[in-house]
Amino acid sequence: MVDSGRAVLYLSKQDERWAVTDWPGTLRFPTHGTPRRGRHNMARVRYDFTFTGPDGRTWAGTQYGDNTQIAHCRRLKSA
Repeated sequence: MVDSGRAVLYLSKQDERWAVTDWPGTLRFPTHGTPRRGRHNMARVRYDFTFTGPDGRTWAGTQYGDNTQIAHCRRLKSA
């Protein structure tokens, strides 16, 4: 994740808090606020969110559709 700048994680909500985790749940990163809901041409909806990754930098993620938790994440370029 840190080496490539990309990861496939899972977006989940537990006790009114959103977080990004890996499959076994050993990694857990809380999101910065509630994921933003948008429109997608095939999946109908998409959710965009940001979180602080293991390297201390800001990461962005997108989940497509309501019937999955798979989130495609990437590290953002520093300003």
